Amino acid sequence: MYNIIYFSKFGLDLYYESLRKAFLQDPEVNLLCYGPSCPVYNPQHTIDDVVKMSGFPKVDLLFFSAGWDSDESLETVDPHPNIKPAETDIKKFYLLNKEYKKLDLRLEYAKKSNFDVCFTVHHSYKEWEKKTGLRFEKLPFAADQNIFKDYNQDKKYDFGFTGSLHNYKNDGSEMGKFKEEMMGDKFKNIRERFLSYLASSDISKTINIFHSYKFYYGAEYSKLINSSKIWFCTPSAIEIVGTRFFEIMASKSLLLCPESDVYEGIFDTAKHCVTFNPDLSDVKEKILHFSKNKEKREEIIESAYEHFLKNHTWSHRISKIKSLIK
Repeated sequence: MYNIIYFSKFGLDLYYESLRKAFLQDPEVNLLCYGPSCPVYNPQHTIDDVVKMSGFPKVDLLFFSAGWDSDESLETVDPHPNIKPAETDIKKFYLLNKEYKKLDLRLEYAKKSNFDVCFTVHHSYKEWEKKTGLRFEKLPFAADQNIFKDYNQDKKYDFGFTGSLHNYKNDGSEMGKFKEEMMGDKFKNIRERFLSYLASSDISKTINIFHSYKFYYGAEYSKLINSSKIWFCTPSAIEIVGTRFFEIMASKSLLLCPESDVYEGIFDTAKHCVTFNPDLSDVKEKILHFSKNKEKREEIIESAYEHFLKNHTWSHRISKIKSLIK
């Protein structure tokens, strides 16, 4: 058994909760969750206080999760200065989050805390390892196979697309400036360009398209994806392969995404998805082809689904974390 103290804010949702739940459901893990909003939280607690509170005869790991960092301050990411990870010999891991902002502060906090392993979903982890002198491991996002699955929905849509366009503009405010810089010149907003393309193209006369700006999650979202033959997805502004990639595979829709090197080591673009040129020159052709070609579409969907089940559930992420405790 592994006795683990899990540091994170309470009441978070989405991937924060999915990871915590995966820890709780692991039969090899005893977990104490500690952080702001938990009943026993006290900002005066030290690391020794929390270890004693656990009641564990021996603590195997202190895991500082994605929900631990403070987002309120521009000066620091440390939410609890009295907890000083560097002062304990217990093995301690740190999961970076929101690498697109305050990255230098997060790396500074990691170095100051002397974490044994730092995890990130980002492909630049080796650069950060060199910069900090700490061990970095890539830990991709995942999906919950009990929520994202085949609901046997009728395929009433040929093609689906949801979510923000990331079309942030600099309105002169600090946040506006930040968002514009965060997007960067390299981003060239595929999502915004793609929607403009759909609006100007005659493709909507040929196939049934679902698009919404509404935020969907959980089973409702999986059922929606499952009701479409094809689902559109792009990496984030800093080229993170987000949870949606895995949710699409798990929900048995054909993943359509732009060509990119960031998928390497996560999934095979020849087997698990269909890619298009980021200049959109071939996207219409591929949407039309795969919306009509059921046999080839379902071959890729099944391959992606099996790949997801074997490699990309949250329990796989817990297994990797546990493997590094020893």
